[in-house]
Amino acid sequence: MAEGRDASGRFDKGNPGGPGRPKRSVELALEMRRLLAITEAVSDDDWREIVATAVKKAKAGDARARDWLTAHLVLPELESLEEWRESQAMYDTIAEAARRAA
Repeated sequence: MAEGRDASGRFDKGNPGGPGRPKRSVELALEMRRLLAITEAVSDDDWREIVATAVKKAKAGDARARDWLTAHLVLPELESLEEWRESQAMYDTIAEAARRAA
């Protein structure tokens, strides 16, 4: 068994466990940095070509292409329009800081 755990795999009494999950703000900042890296690597023309290909495949019955389009057309994993606005504001802040640092 791993050190600090009992025979069932649970933390032993007095073991504080791991660092835990990062705060939502930390996770969101990381997501935004990753999104910025992707948006800088993929041009608008590249993206249009990718989307056009997915549309053609979805129309031809490709379920994976249809699911991919759905995931990008619907605000994914956002609980509200307010959360979307907050994520956009954070993205804009990170993008501006990255541009200034470049």
